[in-house]
Amino acid sequence: MNRLVFLDETSVNIGMTRLYGRAPRGERIVEYVPDVRFKRVSILSTLRVDGTTNPFVFSGTLNGFLFMQYVWERGEAGEKPAMISKAYLSL
Repeated sequence: MNRLVFLDETSVNIGMTRLYGRAPRGERIVEYVPDVRFKRVSILSTLRVDGTTNPFVFSGTLNGFLFMQYVWERGEAGEKPAMISKAYLSL
């Protein structure tokens, strides 16, 4: 059980703009919209049963190259490549 590692990825769009708003009847809503198109920040992190983490924050979306780079370079110390699930290697 001590070797169990959870791996998760999440991301957020930086240019978050409201799609809806409220205004008095007959009036138009005027709101500032940032010109941040297609900007995304992602976090890839592992969490062990003992609570230790190993986060990797990067700009853009996760792809196979970044995933494998994280697994091989920032993988848990002492973990052998054979311990990594074959399902992850097929991405």
